[in-house]
Amino acid sequence: SGYNSEALLLHMELPSVKEDIKKADIISLSIGGNDFLTDNMASLAVKALVLNDYSDFDKIAKDFYDNFCKIVAKIKEYNPDVLLLVNNLYNPRFGIGREIYQQGVDRLNGCYKRYLSENPGSYSMVDAASAIGSNEAYIAVDTIHPNAQGNVRIAKAALTTLRELGVTDKTELVINST
Repeated sequence: SGYNSEALLLHMELPSVKEDIKKADIISLSIGGNDFLTDNMASLAVKALVLNDYSDFDKIAKDFYDNFCKIVAKIKEYNPDVLLLVNNLYNPRFGIGREIYQQGVDRLNGCYKRYLSENPGSYSMVDAASAIGSNEAYIAVDTIHPNAQGNVRIAKAALTTLRELGVTDKTELVINST
């Protein structure tokens, strides 16, 4: 929770986390959004809007890609047979700022696509971006995270991916509380 890719790499070194990864049949990974949501988001936005300079976005994406490669490698090192599901990123912003966030989302989602093109079959993508789409009703009041309905949409997307992989055809999504 709240990790960027660099923090996740460090967290994966904990013995308990290594053991959990080794025992897992399926791992669902959602990482990258907090790499883009930096403390200096306002200055990134101003630089992009005023100067049309997205070089900082490109740097964030490059650093993320380097970390993401290491994350997937560690997961596969600890558990080569695990089924890895990776959620792509959705854009949580609406109205003013949506276009700026989309620039970051597109760059990080490009990292996921690039990794898969360089390492076919290493993981399966869950299309969280399409699950959330441009529907504000799926975003929590913090304007970043999915709300209950958004999480249900992402869970359904994950279940769809599992079905497409032939992992399950009979499993139904159980929602205890919406």
